[in-house]
Amino acid sequence: MEAKSIITKPSVANGSRPGLHEITGIAWSGHGKIKRVDVSVDDGKSWQEAQLQEPILTRRSPAFRLPWHWTDSPR
Repeated sequence: MEAKSIITKPSVANGSRPGLHEITGIAWSGHGKIKRVDVSVDDGKSWQEAQLQEPILTRRSPAFRLPWHWTDSPR
């Protein structure tokens, strides 16, 4: 399995509004440890490296976080 990830927060569906947020999620892979998670908030035009939560183990899905200032209104 290639590396995969999911964003767990924030969610527009849960009433999030523009402002300062923390993007959080988890990542996993069938090829060993996750070494890095990149997050895009603009449909892949640019990417930012998220911080991985320690410890990063071979058979554990690490959590990640990235501070994000949301300036757009919900679609």
